[in-house]
Amino acid sequence: MQPGNPYVIERPLTAGDIVVGRQRALAEVVQTLRAGVQLMLVFGSARMGKTSFLRLLQHELQQDTRTVQVDVAWPPHYAAAEARPIAEQLVHSIETKLISVVQPLIGGEALQGQAPASGDQRALVALIDGLGLHELGSPVGPVFIDLLQSSLVSHPLWHAVITVQGTARGSALKSPSIASLPAIELTAFNLAETEELLTRCGREQIRYEFNALQRIHQLTAGSPYLIQLFGYQLVLDRLANVRMPDVDACLPKVLTHAAPVFERMWSAGSRSAQAVLSLSNELKGRHGVITADDLATAAANHGLSLTLSDLSAGLEEWAAEGVLRP
Repeated sequence: MQPGNPYVIERPLTAGDIVVGRQRALAEVVQTLRAGVQLMLVFGSARMGKTSFLRLLQHELQQDTRTVQVDVAWPPHYAAAEARPIAEQLVHSIETKLISVVQPLIGGEALQGQAPASGDQRALVALIDGLGLHELGSPVGPVFIDLLQSSLVSHPLWHAVITVQGTARGSALKSPSIASLPAIELTAFNLAETEELLTRCGREQIRYEFNALQRIHQLTAGSPYLIQLFGYQLVLDRLANVRMPDVDACLPKVLTHAAPVFERMWSAGSRSAQAVLSLSNELKGRHGVITADDLATAAANHGLSLTLSDLSAGLEEWAAEGVLRP
C-alpha cells in the first residue's frame, strides 16, 4: 500500500479510521446487548464491512464490557448424521474462548466451575466472524444456533454477535428460525454517505466534483469497499481534482483490483445464478429493473436452455446474498 494513501482497502477498519454510515447500527447493537439480549446477528453482503463492524463494536463496548474475537472453523464437507457432533464442537470452541477470558488457565485448560479470579461481573461478548448463509442454512446451522443459545442462557453474562454473509431475506428463506433472531443488516451507502466517505478521507489530498461523486456511487452501487477502492486508485493516479471522465478512466483499474472479490462471488453461485449475471449485462430493464421474463427472452436469444423457474431461482439466490436488490 502506498504510504499516505488515506483510503483503506486491504484491512478492516479500526476506531482510528474515518467511519461513515455505521454509527446508527453500532448504537443499535450496543443498546440491544446492554438491554440483555444474548445473541444477535449482523447481516451483510460480501465486502460490506462486517469484520470492520465487529472491530468498531469491540471499541464501543470496551469501557463496560469484555470482548473476545472468535473465528469459527466451519467444516466444508460432512454427512447429515454428523450435524449435531459438529455443532457441539463449534459451540465448545466458542465456550473455550469465553472461559479463557474469565477463568485462570492451568496447563492450557480452563478450570471448569472455578469463579473468575477477579470477580469481574461485566458482560462478556463473543464477536464471531466469518459465517455465511450456506453454513447457517445447512443441517449444522440450526443445531449450532440452538446449542449456542442454550449455552448463553446458562451463562447470564455471556453474549454473542455473529456476522453473516448474506441478507436477512436470504436467512428467512434458508432458516426461518434463525431469521427470527434479533438482527441488523449492513446496507450499501447512499449518495450522501458515498460523498462523505470520499471527501472526508481525501480532504487533504483530493477534491471531487459532484458529478464525479454521483458517477462513483452509480458504478459501485454504494459498496463501501468499491468506494474506498475508487478513492485509493484516484490518489494513486495523482489527481487533485476529480471529474466524471476521470472516474470512467479509473474504472478498468478498479475492476482489475476487485477481480478476486468478484471471482469468489461468481464461483459461489449456482449455474442458474451465473446465467442471471451473464444475461443481465446486456439488459437495461424497465426503470433499471430486470425480471425473470426479461432474462428468459435473453436466454432464448442466446439459445440457452434455461427455464423461467431456473432464472427466478438465480435472481433469488443473488438477492439472498445481497448481490442484487429485489
